Formats: sequence, structure tokens, C-alpha cells
Amino acid sequence: MPKMLLVLLFAARVVNAGSPPPCPPMTTSNVFFTYVGSVSGCTPIAPACVAGEDLQFHVGTLGYNFACAPHTFQWDFGDGAIASTQNPVHGYLSPASYTVTMIVANPSNTVTLIRNITVVDPNAPPFVAEGLFDFGVRVPRGYQFLIGSAIGFGNWIWDFGDGTVVRGADRQQTHVYTRGGTFTVRLSSEGSANTYSLGVQVPVDRRRSVRH
Repeated sequence: MPKMLLVLLFAARVVNAGSPPPCPPMTTSNVFFTYVGSVSGCTPIAPACVAGEDLQFHVGTLGYNFACAPHTFQWDFGDGAIASTQNPVHGYLSPASYTVTMIVANPSNTVTLIRNITVVDPNAPPFVAEGLFDFGVRVPRGYQFLIGSAIGFGNWIWDFGDGTVVRGADRQQTHVYTRGGTFTVRLSSEGSANTYSLGVQVPVDRRRSVRH
């Protein structure tokens, strides 16, 4: 075999050995994005961020390598702002619920990732209690509790002060007291040492005296 042909074959093998393997299909299981708040420390696990803070977004992978081909990243933060970098920084000015959409694409595959972010007013109380209504009618001794600026991780833990404790991811809970009195409601979470408390004055039923 001529020497020139051997050199060309060897060079071809070296080039092929150094080139990245073809990209596997991108899915919502092997490509994802996260974020963390610069002030609140909010994350997808604890999605309550505060208005005005910077959020650092990051695109991660599990068993997928972005080096397999050129990739593009298109972000829509749900408030009219967009970005085209892999790990952008963005902040929300107003308290609201926002839907973040991120599209990752390579020459042969596209995946769309979506997350919801709750942004709260940093000056709002940690949580508040309001009267509970059912079809416009006030429920006796019933209250609705709404989380404002409280910061927590994992499930919220509601202790209503009457022996009732409820756990859940929802940022609001309802509770009906069986008796009147003053109760201290405590709010905490599974992954944080933060504890917030609020006094609730439940009306006491007044019994009418019977005259003989």
C-alpha cells in the first residue's frame, strides 16, 4: 500500500476519534433548567421569589452533553423579557405568577421546558388571615390563610393553634375552628428554620339568657 494512502487513512482515524458522538434525543428528562434568587434564595423547590431581586437561571443536563453539537437557548420570562444565552440573569419588578418558557435546540432536535415562578412583595407580611366565604356566605369561624413574603423550602407546615396541623405545597390553606378564642397560627416549612406566627381572634358564641 502506498505510503501516502497510509498517512491519509491514519489521519482520518485520528479525526474521527476526536469528534464528538452524535447527539441523543433531548427530552424533559435529560435537559432541565433551574434558578436561584439572590435575596430570597428561591428555587424551583421553593418558588416564592421577591420582586426586585436577580434570579440566576441555569440549564443543566442528566446524561446529555451539549458538546455533541451547537445548541441555541431561547428564554421567555413571561413578563415580556427574553434572552438567548444558556445561563441568563433576570429579575421581576412586580409581584405576580410568571410562566418561564425555555427552548433548547440543536440541528436535529428541540425541547421546550416550562416552569412557573411566584414573585411576592418583599414588604408584604409573611402570611395573612382572611374570612372564609362559601358562595358569598361567611363561614362561621372559618378562615383562609394566604402566604405573602414568607420564605420556605419543601412543603409548608401550618399549625392552626387548636391542635390541627396541615402540610402541603399550596401557598394558601383554609381552616374552620370548632370554638371561639384566640389562637396563634404558626407557619414553617420542611426545609427551612424560618417560623412565622399570627394571632387569630375567633369570635366566641354568645348564649342568650332565658328569662323565667
